[in-house]
Amino acid sequence: YICAFFFVIWNNSKKMTINERLRELRLIVKKNQSDFASELGIKQSHLSRIESGTHEIRTAVLGEIFRIYQVHPNWLFFGEGWH
Repeated sequence: YICAFFFVIWNNSKKMTINERLRELRLIVKKNQSDFASELGIKQSHLSRIESGTHEIRTAVLGEIFRIYQVHPNWLFFGEGWH
């Protein structure tokens, strides 16, 4: 079941924006916006604007995402692969 779950996520993530994939990652790791933002060193309101697409993701935040969650950049940017 887990493999099927991640296949669905991977397949659907190709149609998503980077902002939507960031939100998807947050949901996968079962974090609320406040906790996730805190781990990334940003405010919850900033994360909310990133997820909604009104703000871009800064390079420093991307670095924290890759370091903390070991997500492959190709997945976050293009929806390809996972690790």
